[in-house]
Amino acid sequence: MFEEEGSVFIQPDFELSFLVTGIGTALTTFHLTKILAGQDFDFVLNLGIAGSFVSSLKPGEVVYIKEEVFADLGIEDDGSVKTLFEAGLMDGNKFPFRNGKLASKTDPYLNKTLFELRKGKGLTVNMASGSEISAKKFYAKYHSEVESMEGAAVFYTCLMENVPFAEIRAISNVVGERNKSKWKMSEAITRLSEVCYDIILEFIKNQ
Repeated sequence: MFEEEGSVFIQPDFELSFLVTGIGTALTTFHLTKILAGQDFDFVLNLGIAGSFVSSLKPGEVVYIKEEVFADLGIEDDGSVKTLFEAGLMDGNKFPFRNGKLASKTDPYLNKTLFELRKGKGLTVNMASGSEISAKKFYAKYHSEVESMEGAAVFYTCLMENVPFAEIRAISNVVGERNKSKWKMSEAITRLSEVCYDIILEFIKNQ
């Protein structure tokens, strides 16, 4: 997926910009940092599809992600995987981390539509899980409900740039064996678009 950006005026005093970063944390961090450094933004809304680790989250459901971790940023030591925080290579409470995790920063842009969504925790990987073994390993370690490839990069960049933000993800599949015939991409994207539209309308109404 290539990067793309642009903007449109919804009404004279409300400008909506979009950025398609590409897949993964490196592309997301670079392109988001570049655009945030170039102009001022009031709020960043990260949209995307994701996999679910829990059966209660069905394909097509949209989740408001309140917390993120870089799940595969770490080291392998004596057969086990440790985060950089667990290995003592980084301070888990040095900004913007808290206990090795990243928290959403949505206030002061309160949005009823956003806050009424089901809330969940996300983990971000650079290689999407494709087996039951990987899925069980990540869930046992982090107890996150949702897996994506960009979420934590958005959290980190926006926290460092002090820009309020939120992440919403539509579930397209269950994390585990990579069987795309069971994925519900169309349903997830359609529902994500509907929720995004409602969130934007709420922002316009409340400005």
